Amino acid sequence: MGETGVVPGLGIILLLILMTSIQLVAGIEGEIFPLNVTYEVGTDVEVTCTLHAGSVSPVTAQDIEWYKGENLIPSQTYQMVTNVKSRISLRNASLSDTAMYFCALQGDMPSDFLGTYIQIGYAPKKARDLTCASSNMLDYHCTWVPVETGIETDHTFWYRKYQSGVYIWVTCPNEDPEPNKCTLTRNDHSGSMQYVYVKSVNHLGEVETDTVYFNPDMETVPNEPTNLRLSAEGPTSLRAEWELPSDWNIYYTYNIQYRVRYKAASQDGGWSNACSVSLHHFSFDSVSIISYL
Repeated sequence: MGETGVVPGLGIILLLILMTSIQLVAGIEGEIFPLNVTYEVGTDVEVTCTLHAGSVSPVTAQDIEWYKGENLIPSQTYQMVTNVKSRISLRNASLSDTAMYFCALQGDMPSDFLGTYIQIGYAPKKARDLTCASSNMLDYHCTWVPVETGIETDHTFWYRKYQSGVYIWVTCPNEDPEPNKCTLTRNDHSGSMQYVYVKSVNHLGEVETDTVYFNPDMETVPNEPTNLRLSAEGPTSLRAEWELPSDWNIYYTYNIQYRVRYKAASQDGGWSNACSVSLHHFSFDSVSIISYL
């Protein structure tokens, strides 16, 4: 009798372990469609969740819940299409509809949810105000203003470069710390006339700006000269001297001109007319502006 009392107990213990090891884990078994897609603003979007054949019985599409991010979507806003398929509809979708959408069975853990990322945005439009500038005739930079689309959009700068005897289109060679800007050095120069444009691309399309033409030889606006100083040449003559702008190449010294204006320090307004000179100094008669000399 003692032996038979122990054996049934072991049988019960073994049975409990076996039942625990084959217990089904709760969680939806199915497919959400479409997966991670982008639609244009104003589109009617449908997302479906379909239970797999042989999934937990007697579960049907009526047991499916929908979430937008972490928020449960009211049940009256989605439909049971078939016994195994549920659907949510985004009519005239707007930017605010961009989100992760999940379907799940009631009581499911978030780790068991089926999800898809739906993006709503605009196809790219041409970047605005593409302009170029140079302060030394050799290096130049271009800037532009992207048009907001509500979704990730890449804006790529292109310029025409002379290479191996031919002109080719290449992208910005240097990553500029400022957004929406490309800086090109004298090594990227393609001659007197520069040709540039910006291409904007996202999941909904692509578009290019019109080509912009820029001539540093004619359109450069130099920085101010450096080390400006004033000295007396005689009892009635003053001499102003200065150096090239800090970024100006010495080999292009005679490609820059200066306009000099002067007045007495005690005089309000009344600057002299501009005098254009190409040298780094200018002498003028001080009698007419400094009465005590």
